[in-house]
Amino acid sequence: MDIQLLIVIICIAIAVCYFVRRMYHSVRSGKCACCDDSSSREKRGCSCGCGGKGRAVVTQFNVPTRVQSTGASVVMEKTVAVQGMMCANCEAHVKQALEALDGVVSAVASHTQGTVKVSLCKDVPDNELEQAISVAGYTFQGIITRQN
Repeated sequence: MDIQLLIVIICIAIAVCYFVRRMYHSVRSGKCACCDDSSSREKRGCSCGCGGKGRAVVTQFNVPTRVQSTGASVVMEKTVAVQGMMCANCEAHVKQALEALDGVVSAVASHTQGTVKVSLCKDVPDNELEQAISVAGYTFQGIITRQN
């Protein structure tokens, strides 16, 4: 085997190991692997799908699931306008934040429409929805519709 080819293969193997290690640590720490500090994001932009927010890519392994209470019926639905969702990972972050609130049965986010449809088993104040969305790193723009 040619020595140059061997060097290229070793370099590729090292790069793959480095990438896998960074992704593993980013999922465990909750920080984005490609832009875990804000100065890096500002200098080169984000290409990982986190929308430049510095959050780890959400996978089925690091999103806690919420056990729905049995017998909880939907009494109200609110459609919320949310700014800043850029991809499916952003949708998952908003969904996770809202579903952690007491009274939220489910949340369905759409980054293309910039909305989240929230199903509630009791009235949840708008300011609680706003706070959960803000803490997740997105901008609450208001309630579009309410349905009882």
